[in-house]
Amino acid sequence: MRCPFCSHLVTKVKDSRENGEGDQVRRRRECVACGSRFTSYETVELNLPR
Repeated sequence: MRCPFCSHLVTKVKDSRENGEGDQVRRRRECVACGSRFTSYETVELNLPR
């Protein structure tokens, strides 16, 4: 994932947790280049065939 501070492409996941309903994952990330930390949220998007 790209760092929002320096645009470096490599980050490390420091912590990962699901929300209470289990439909979203919160990840704390750290940039290996500048050391900045930020949070990403991941949600599944279902695309069912018609």
